[in-house]
Amino acid sequence: MADVEKAAPYLSHAQYSQLREDFRFLLDAGQLEREWTRAYFAQRMFISQRKEEYKKRAEEALRDLEALDRTPGVLYGLDADTGHRYIDIFVAKMRRRLSLPDEAKAEDDVRLEKVRLKLDVDRN
Repeated sequence: MADVEKAAPYLSHAQYSQLREDFRFLLDAGQLEREWTRAYFAQRMFISQRKEEYKKRAEEALRDLEALDRTPGVLYGLDADTGHRYIDIFVAKMRRRLSLPDEAKAEDDVRLEKVRLKLDVDRN
């Protein structure tokens, strides 16, 4: 964003506004991806190893995602019905998985077995 500001004197107002908005969109997408990845893999590690440090990392990332959902002026990807950016659905699912790790592991095991069976069928 600092480079966009440096470019401002060389751009028309319309060019500057569009470039700034495009970079805000990319910054938002990068922040969402970072927190999604942190939350997802920390909860997977917690389910696998049951270490509290992984649960804490997942919860921290989920809180950061919720904060991103409440960022004033960011309207990218809003669900018309809820006014949220689908973050709330992911957060709820991750929190359920963290609270029921045995059930989450069983779900993952079933999903992985289905993939293995499909791969076997596709190979034959």
